[in-house]
Amino acid sequence: MQKFLKVIIVVFTIAIIVFFIKDSYLATNSKGEYNSLHPAVLIFFALYLYTIVKYYNLSIKENSKKLQELNKQLVARNNLLQLNNEALKVLLEIRKMISISQNVKVTLEKISQSCNEKLNFKTGVFMLSADKKTLDLIISPCFCSDEKKQVKISYDENSEYWQVLQSGENLYFSQFDCTSLNTPADNELEKLSCYLMPIKVEANNIGVVTYLFDSSVKEFAEIVFNYAPLVTQEITTAIKNSKTYVKLLEQAEKDELTGLYNYRHFKNKLNKMFEESKNGEYSLGLIMIDVDNFKDVNDTMGHSYGDKVLSAVAASIKSSIRENDIACRYGGDEFVVLMPGITTNILEDVSLRVINSIQNNKDIPKSVTISVGGTVNKKEIKTPEELLEIADRAMYKAKDIKNSLKIIS
Repeated sequence: MQKFLKVIIVVFTIAIIVFFIKDSYLATNSKGEYNSLHPAVLIFFALYLYTIVKYYNLSIKENSKKLQELNKQLVARNNLLQLNNEALKVLLEIRKMISISQNVKVTLEKISQSCNEKLNFKTGVFMLSADKKTLDLIISPCFCSDEKKQVKISYDENSEYWQVLQSGENLYFSQFDCTSLNTPADNELEKLSCYLMPIKVEANNIGVVTYLFDSSVKEFAEIVFNYAPLVTQEITTAIKNSKTYVKLLEQAEKDELTGLYNYRHFKNKLNKMFEESKNGEYSLGLIMIDVDNFKDVNDTMGHSYGDKVLSAVAASIKSSIRENDIACRYGGDEFVVLMPGITTNILEDVSLRVINSIQNNKDIPKSVTISVGGTVNKKEIKTPEELLEIADRAMYKAKDIKNSLKIIS
C-alpha cells in the first residue's frame, strides 16, 4: 500500500510541475486579473494532499509497528541477558556448594531448587541401581510430589531414559509424558518440554538428568539448551567428588596391610555401638584375637614374611565372621571384631570358625597359633573401655592353650 501511494505522489507531483510550466494552473486575463481555478485542478490538488497525508499516516503506523516489534525484541534480549546473568550466578553458587559439601544428596537438592527458582526449569536426577535393572529417581524437590519420590524406571529398550543411558546421547522431546516414569498423569508437568542428558563418570553412563521447561518461552528454551550441559557437568562433578570422598574416607579408615578397618574406625564404631546397645537397640559382642609369639615369626622369617602372615590371618577372620560384623586391626598382631545383635552361643560359634579357618589356611604356617577372647555387653558394664578390657582379659586367659577361645560372660 505504501509503495502504491508513493508512486501516486510522484505522479501527482510531476503533473503539478508540468501544469505550472504550461502556465495553466494560474494565469491572468486581458484585464490583468487572475483566472479562477478550474474545478478539476482543485480536485487534483485535494487528491494530491490526501495522498500525502495518507502516505505519512501509513508510514507512521508502519514505523510504530516496527518500533513495537523492536521494543519486544529488546525486552526479550534484556530478559535473556538477565537469565544468562542469573544462570552464571547459579553456576557459581553450584560450584561453591560442591567445593564445600560432601553430602551429594543435599548438593543435588540445592542444585535442583536453584534451577527451578532462578532459571525456570525443573530438574530430576536418575541413577542406575546397583543391580543395573532400574533407574531410580534420587532427587527432585520440584520435579514431582513427595509420594512420587521413589520412582523407579525398569529396564525397557523403548524407554527414552534407557536410550539416553545406553547411547550416551542427549534427547529432546517437546511434550513430557508422566507415563514414561510410571507415575500418574500430571497436567502441569505434561505441558512442559523435556531434555534428557546422561551422567558420565569414568567413561561409564551411570544416570540421567531430566530437565523440564516451557519451550513456548523462547528465552527459557535458550537457557536450558545453553546451560543444561553445564549444570549436568556440575552434577557429575558432585557425584564424582562424593565417590572420591567415600574412597578417601574408606582409605583413611582402612588398614593398608590387611584391608580391615583400622584402630580409629574401631574406636568410633565401638563408642557408637556401645551407646546403641545400652539403649536396648541390640546386644553387642566383642572378640579380641592375638597372634601368639608373632615377634618370633618376624625375627626368624623376616618382616616381609610376617606381613604376609598377618594378611592371611585377616583374610581368615573376614571370611569367618557374619556379614554385619566389623573386623578391625587393633594394632600390631592383634585384631578385634565388633558383633552387633549377638548371643554368647553365636559369639562362640563365630570365634571357633575363625580359629578353624586360620588353622586350615595354607598361607599360615602350622606353627602360628592364635588366642581368642570374647564377651557380650551386660548391664553391669558401664563404658565401652570396660567392655574392651573384659575381652582383652579373656584373650590373655586363652593363651594358656594355643588356638583356644575364652569367653567371659
